[in-house]
Amino acid sequence: MQINEIICILLRDLNCNMFYIHKPDGIELDEYITFNATLKDEWFSNNFYESNTFVITINILTKNISNISDLVNQVKNIIDNDKNCYGFSCRGSSFIKDTNEFQTVCSFNLLYFD
Repeated sequence: MQINEIICILLRDLNCNMFYIHKPDGIELDEYITFNATLKDEWFSNNFYESNTFVITINILTKNISNISDLVNQVKNIIDNDKNCYGFSCRGSSFIKDTNEFQTVCSFNLLYFD
């Protein structure tokens, strides 16, 4: 299974549309998530490959400012309760004038065993 599929499965309980890196043009949504994954490190034990560590960055985009805290808390709960995830951090929110959306950036580490 590819890392993008694992991220989508991990965050499926959010009930949001999810897109890798960016939302395609022409799709109108009031709330969605974009994400990417960056390989941070490989983990070896006794000279045998064990796993990769990815830094996952998710962008929560919503037109409704009152949804931000709830969505961030849901993501944090998912990450805190998954044995392969750690290090959740919310990087803050900003308003995008061009699209009238609030963007909140969160990140966490994911151990990926393939």
